[in-house]
Amino acid sequence: MFLAISLTDPLMLVILALGAIILLVAVAACIVNFLVYFRYFVYNKKNSADQSGFEAARQMLDNLGMTEYNVQKCGFFRMMIFGNSYSPGKKTIFLRGSIMNTRSITAVAMACQKVGLAVLHHNNDKQFISRYKLMFITVIGPHTILPLLIIGLALDLIVFFSGSLIFTLVALFAGLALFICSGVFTFLQIPVEKNAVKIAEKTMIDFNMLDQAQLVKVRKIYSVYILNFILAFIMQILQAIRVILQIVYVFAGDK
Repeated sequence: MFLAISLTDPLMLVILALGAIILLVAVAACIVNFLVYFRYFVYNKKNSADQSGFEAARQMLDNLGMTEYNVQKCGFFRMMIFGNSYSPGKKTIFLRGSIMNTRSITAVAMACQKVGLAVLHHNNDKQFISRYKLMFITVIGPHTILPLLIIGLALDLIVFFSGSLIFTLVALFAGLALFICSGVFTFLQIPVEKNAVKIAEKTMIDFNMLDQAQLVKVRKIYSVYILNFILAFIMQILQAIRVILQIVYVFAGDK
């Protein structure tokens, strides 16, 4: 009975259609992730300059006069949360061990892209600074709805014995707001990452770090790398819309 009624409800149909779109985007994201790792693997070959990721990053920094910036291997927790990354606070490029010590096209490409982020920071790029200030929300935003919901329920049912579920609703909307903000901030990452890619490509060409054939492969790595960010943004926005529609549906059904 409920299923029949639900399927004749326009709002529920929109929610189901959105769920199908999210599934398609998730499949596309999986394919792109596969392409990322596939190209990492295929191009994990010795580069023409015979440099490791660490050596390429260090050379690029030194040639650009950024000798005060560091390159280090990232620890376990940083690797799990951020992976290959740049820390503006520490002025340090953190690389996974597989990138840090490997003499391959992939290692040089990813190390130099992170140097590109350091260059943006060094130049006080406004988009980079904005992204850095909002990074915390970008990381935690997608994971806050459930914990906040549990806290709200605990306050309503255990602490205040409230039947109105006011704290639950406040927690739900706060988590949703953080989720939406996270999606917006993910969008802000796209132009920053693209600018870092442009800097990396230009620098590799200027200092003859790779030959032309290898630069073509580097661009292929960067193309799927950026596409990954775009799909992540689309996924977050679609999921936020789905949650909003589900909340509207629940409240509409209670009236």
